[in-house]
Amino acid sequence: MAQDESEESRSSTPKAQAPSYTRAKQVRPLDEEADGDTVADRYAFVAEDGRTYQGYMPGEYMLPNDSISPMRYTGSFLDNKLAAAPLRYPEKVLDIGTGTGLWALEFAEENPTSEVIGTDLSMIQPLPWTPNCQFVLENSETDDWLFPHRFDYVHLRGVLSCFHDVRTVIRRAHDHLAPGGWIEFQDGVFELAGHADGELDGTALQRWSALLRAGAAARGRDLAKARHYRQHLLDAGFVDVHERLVMVPGGPWHAADDKMRVVGVYIANIMSTGVVESFKPFLASAGLSPAEIEAISGEVRREMLDSSIRWSIPFCFLEVYVATEAYEG
Repeated sequence: MAQDESEESRSSTPKAQAPSYTRAKQVRPLDEEADGDTVADRYAFVAEDGRTYQGYMPGEYMLPNDSISPMRYTGSFLDNKLAAAPLRYPEKVLDIGTGTGLWALEFAEENPTSEVIGTDLSMIQPLPWTPNCQFVLENSETDDWLFPHRFDYVHLRGVLSCFHDVRTVIRRAHDHLAPGGWIEFQDGVFELAGHADGELDGTALQRWSALLRAGAAARGRDLAKARHYRQHLLDAGFVDVHERLVMVPGGPWHAADDKMRVVGVYIANIMSTGVVESFKPFLASAGLSPAEIEAISGEVRREMLDSSIRWSIPFCFLEVYVATEAYEG
């Protein structure tokens, strides 16, 4: 991020205070008796297969509360910066699909003059340790955006399976950005590929990847839709959209680049634990029986940790120069 102010001048600037939106105080199972406060039901969760899922819209958006997204480790491609857009101390920041809330909290801590709001379907985030961060229960696709101000920066990371139609969220973000505001997407394209042509032929990874795409399609989801983000942004009125596609390795097989090798270890570990488990509902939608789901999931976990199988996953970074049409700089 560009920084034009000295540390001295910035330290004398009062810290921003986040607006007082309602957030959850606790999370409880859906079948637990309510205490009379019907709003609290929106903070419930669903337990399935040893995992917890958001209970705000159960069945409609079955996204796991406790999985760790591989996108958490893509900061390595940004030189460990939280944003790639050339921000200049944005006053109002929105993190859509905030998940654990760690990005929002870290951004708020790093930018004390910003007001950061993180939205998601579950209030699983910790209580903010910095006063300029707030979490809000919201479905950014279907709920009206009732924020009393426009945003200088909208951030979306790892939202591949979050929306029925991401174009709705993109249009709303465009309408709620201040002139000169920025939007940034960082997302994966869930089409596992071999390092060389045909390298994944006959593997469980190849079958699993195809089944996930089929199961997601049956649920109205496109796991390769990140490839269309650029055109969606242009169609919504954004200008000067830049896109970068990085083939991220799974495992430590990348011998030519130390950074890619370390990221590969992270990706393989996270994918083989949280991601494989959280994608089981897609396998069910593809027609697999519980026994078949367990069998292929076990094979995939083993292959992901097999350093002789060189696989990658594409990540799209729509990261800089994504301004509203009113942008003049």
